[in-house]
Amino acid sequence: MTSALDTLAPLARSLAELGDTAPLVIATLVECRLARGEVTQARALTDDIVPWQHRSGRLGGIANQTLGDVLVALGDADIAIPRYEAAGVAMGDKDDPEDVPWRGALALALVRTGEIAQARTMAVHQVAVARAAGSPYGEALALRGLAVVADSTERIAVLRSAKALLDGQPAARLRAQIDTDLAGLLVLSGADDPDREERIEEATKLLVAVESLSFREQLWPLWGRAARLLERLGHKPGEAEAADTLTQTQRRVAVLARDGMRNREIADLLGVSVKAVEWHLSHVYRKLGIRSRGELAEALGA
Repeated sequence: MTSALDTLAPLARSLAELGDTAPLVIATLVECRLARGEVTQARALTDDIVPWQHRSGRLGGIANQTLGDVLVALGDADIAIPRYEAAGVAMGDKDDPEDVPWRGALALALVRTGEIAQARTMAVHQVAVARAAGSPYGEALALRGLAVVADSTERIAVLRSAKALLDGQPAARLRAQIDTDLAGLLVLSGADDPDREERIEEATKLLVAVESLSFREQLWPLWGRAARLLERLGHKPGEAEAADTLTQTQRRVAVLARDGMRNREIADLLGVSVKAVEWHLSHVYRKLGIRSRGELAEALGA
């Protein structure tokens, strides 16, 4: 995600020169911003994609899909629904289950507005479309959406199927999202489940891997989900994750916080978002086995 932002951000400054590739560049930047939890920055980018929403074909589909995704991130699922429907109209009978998975996105928006039956219909249709297109990534993405509306007894199996489809595929973020969803369901298994111990062990392994990947790629919302689930499981960092193994950025943020700087001041100094500083500190706390800013001095050394 970081490398994609570094590569595409300069291009976004010269949109007039991009021609018909502009929507795809903007959509990719928006996806990267949303993956990092930078919703405000993602929203700012959509001004440049609005003119494309009335185009037919793939460009119109991408524009409307992107607008819908940002609206959902802003908590406006009801307003996002017409945008996903417009993406479908723009695409016509030419489905693109990877770049314009509008039915799957529509299904998740419908879930948020309480339209479960309609959401299930859209999710099932999206799986069929992706399968017919022969797209493992598209099918895994669609199955992840289907797991949200599937019967509770089927969700784990659906996610395992999605996970299997990504074997050998360059889809680290989607795989991590699916692993986190799967781990969450495993954690919620009943106390009287005879396989609960094995499920908890599997969930912990999945979450530790996700936490590492998402922190490295700065996927803060995903990192937060994994960290919260690990905390719920009582997972404690090992001795190898002591203060001497903090990354350079983690140590710098921790030292600035220890020395009394507020999160906003640290963010301004390092040129990152306040949310990024918060997540860096949360990870530092986990590694050091502490719970608050006030314990940094003792953990790091005054």
